[in-house]
Amino acid sequence: MARPPSIGIDKYKPKPVKPPKTPGPPRTPAGLGRRKTPAQVTREPIRMYGPRILKRFAELVVVNDWSVPPPGFLGSHKGTISADEWMVYAALALVKNDPPNPRQPPFTGGVTWQYQAPLGGGRLTRGGQVCDFLIAASQYSSPICIRLQTAWHDLLATPQKIQKDLYLKTHSQGIKVIDINSKDFVWDKTLRAACRIVANALSGRESYSPALFGTSSRVKR
Repeated sequence: MARPPSIGIDKYKPKPVKPPKTPGPPRTPAGLGRRKTPAQVTREPIRMYGPRILKRFAELVVVNDWSVPPPGFLGSHKGTISADEWMVYAALALVKNDPPNPRQPPFTGGVTWQYQAPLGGGRLTRGGQVCDFLIAASQYSSPICIRLQTAWHDLLATPQKIQKDLYLKTHSQGIKVIDINSKDFVWDKTLRAACRIVANALSGRESYSPALFGTSSRVKR
């Protein structure tokens, strides 16, 4: 005997009624009690890249430029005062931590060293000279005179001037004269190269004179 077809009574059952949704709290008006996102601030690039065809490494953007002397430094002493001397002045102050802030006047040096110190009567006496940076004697070393040789001395100095500087260097009694070259650090505005040169000079190490060995070269900032 055949089974009767299903009538589908389940679809006629009443569906459960959902409870109404509870209304939420009212919305906060725009601009009241909400944190606004600040506008995007434009900034300078951290690194500067050259054309890709040159395949150059990234060059750091120097924020603290030590190649620019502070106000009052260039006119603090009589004679030729240059920005190169300021870099050595600042490097010597940072290496010895004397004075703690090299940008503050008076620009005469520190407790253990002196800037523009006359030796043998200075420029007013025959055979005298003015030491750019004179470091006082310590327990382990004699006084050290650091002379800065710039591009003018290397490229434009006469043989008489070179001979005079060599004579003053070899005849300074009781003082060790060390020459440093500006071309070795003027390209580094972060002052790291100048600090290395000054640290070597304080240890008694110096580089060869380009004027005597014929290796002069002009370095641009």
